[in-house]
Amino acid sequence: MSVEENKVLVCRVAEAIWNRGNLAYVDETYRSDYLHHDPNLPAVRTRENFKRWVAASRNAFPDFHITHEDLIAEHDRVMCRVILQGTHAGSFGLLTPIPATGKPITVAGVVIFRVAEGKIVEDWYQIDNLRIMQQLGQLPRVG
Repeated sequence: MSVEENKVLVCRVAEAIWNRGNLAYVDETYRSDYLHHDPNLPAVRTRENFKRWVAASRNAFPDFHITHEDLIAEHDRVMCRVILQGTHAGSFGLLTPIPATGKPITVAGVVIFRVAEGKIVEDWYQIDNLRIMQQLGQLPRVG
C-alpha cells in the first residue's frame, strides 16, 4: 500500500472503531498478530484485548469521538495527533473503576500505527490520562 492508502486506512479505523463502535472492523483491518503498546494499559497487547478495551471505553464514554488534528505518514508508519472527547456516562478504569460522573472530557494524544499489506500490525498510544483523571475530578488540576 502507498503512504496515502495507509493514511486513509487509519482515518477509516478511527471513524469505524472509535467513533461508531464497530468492533467487527478490528478483525477486518488489524492483523491477527497485531501488537498494541500503551504505557497506561500494559495488559492490552493483542487484537482481542484491544477490542475489549475499545468496548469498555465506549461504554464509559458512549458519545466518544476522536478527531485527527495532524496526520503524518512515511513508509509503513502513520502518526496521528488526536483530540479525544466524550461524556463520562459509565464506569471507567481498569484497576479501580470510576463510577459515571456525567463530566465531559477533552484530551490530546498521539498514536503511531505500523501498517503492512493493508492491515494494522502494531500501534503506540500516548494519551494524556492525567488530564482525563483531572477532568473527571479524580485528581487536582495543577496550574
